[in-house]
Amino acid sequence: MPSVLISAILSSFLLVRLIKGPWLRYPQYLAVAMVGSGLAAIVAASFSPELADDFIAGNLIQFAGAFAGIQLFDRVVAG
Repeated sequence: MPSVLISAILSSFLLVRLIKGPWLRYPQYLAVAMVGSGLAAIVAASFSPELADDFIAGNLIQFAGAFAGIQLFDRVVAG
């Protein structure tokens, strides 16, 4: 499980860099992406531990969680 969470954190760094730009300029997006990808990894592990440990599916779930967190944060901030 720790490797899944480390992968979730690293994927959130990559996704924020690709979507928003530098991390130091947008630390709030980095935090939201970390929470979103970590939460997605934990939820996937609760449904199917093998799915969360799978290399391809696990990373796709984490990217989707980070992306959903960023989009939800944009919607809340934009009003």
